[in-house]
Amino acid sequence: AYPPLHQAALLGWMKCFGTSEVAAMWYHLALLTVFAFTLLLIFRELDLPTSAINYAGLFLFGLTFHDRPDTLAHVLGALLVLAILRGFLWPAAVFLLLTFSTSLQIGGIYSLWAAGLILGNVWSGRIKFPWLPAASFFIAFIGLVLVIKFKHPLLWEGFREHVKIT
Repeated sequence: AYPPLHQAALLGWMKCFGTSEVAAMWYHLALLTVFAFTLLLIFRELDLPTSAINYAGLFLFGLTFHDRPDTLAHVLGALLVLAILRGFLWPAAVFLLLTFSTSLQIGGIYSLWAAGLILGNVWSGRIKFPWLPAASFFIAFIGLVLVIKFKHPLLWEGFREHVKIT
């Protein structure tokens, strides 16, 4: 039940680097590298102790053995978290939309993290609720769903059938 952003990113990669297994492996490694670097920036933003970063590194090692749509979704989700931590809420809304465009399940998990971070900052008085970025995200998300459902009904039915199976 993967939306098509990963396929588009993989197509762009393979147009540049070829369609071999080695090219696909390098794509996966490049995504993991960006993910790891983004996590390091998140940890530095949070000023975590070195021991916590080391434990997170072990967790990251465990995450490296899944398929590439999930890896791209994690990269986009990590960029979402970093954007929120740095106060860039418009890019955060874009990264959340792109995460959902790669994996609905992982997009859902990162949306919970995003909501927790934003609501925590609102509750503590650091920021006001970002109504415009939030509304823009929801309108774009619903718009994308409606475009697929009504403009591409075969894709929508294939998606629904795949969701029922999985």
